[in-house]
Amino acid sequence: MAWTSLLIALYAGSVCGEAQTISEPSDEGRRLHAILEYISTAWNTLTRSTTDCEGVADTKLAESPVLYLPADVAAPRSLISAPANCEIRVKHLPFVIHRAGKVQARQIQPPGLLFLENPYVVPGGRLNEMYGWDSYFIIRGLLRAGKIDLARGMVENLFFELEHYGAVLNASRTYYLTRSQPPFLTSMIMAVYEADKCRDDRTWLTAALTAFGKVYVNGTTSTYKKRTMSTAARKKIAAAQRARWARVRAGKKH
Repeated sequence: MAWTSLLIALYAGSVCGEAQTISEPSDEGRRLHAILEYISTAWNTLTRSTTDCEGVADTKLAESPVLYLPADVAAPRSLISAPANCEIRVKHLPFVIHRAGKVQARQIQPPGLLFLENPYVVPGGRLNEMYGWDSYFIIRGLLRAGKIDLARGMVENLFFELEHYGAVLNASRTYYLTRSQPPFLTSMIMAVYEADKCRDDRTWLTAALTAFGKVYVNGTTSTYKKRTMSTAARKKIAAAQRARWARVRAGKKH
């Protein structure tokens, strides 16, 4: 009983002592808190969607902006119900695109924004197109902030780009249909998968594997990549991607 009383007294004393030594946040702590608050608010400020007026409107243009749908995709129900009210023109691309580099920017006039199925975060306030490798760093931040669904949707937008626009584009505008970016897609997939493992969505992983296959084919056979990358570099990237997916199948972390 005496030992119990002594332990209680010591514990109470330590708690009281800790309470008495708590100080106000330092200037550095306050600055960090302000930065984190700013980042938290910015996620919403920088989120765009091609299914609402604000996401498609472009103050940088003098004329009405154009939103392009893939040639082989019917206008989805989620699309802006009354684009005229937003002063937005909705058109289909003039042809089906199978691979980046097969389209010349001058073939699609006027230039415009490309439709994507899910909301996404842009890297700057004046932008409303989704960017390629910028999205990797954005997705890492979204996952850190617990915004898994938004991060997953952005990855699925890249699947959509591969399926309908031929590549993970530099950004989702018609004049970027000739350009891709460094192969960060597998890293984005892995990041979302690791953050949301409990969902164990095999259908999503199958879609991811299909997308990876297209990235691999494009990266090893396209004329653009052959001109700008050495054979050794392409083989190194392909080997790293294959190894990463082997770890996914084995249920191991990267």
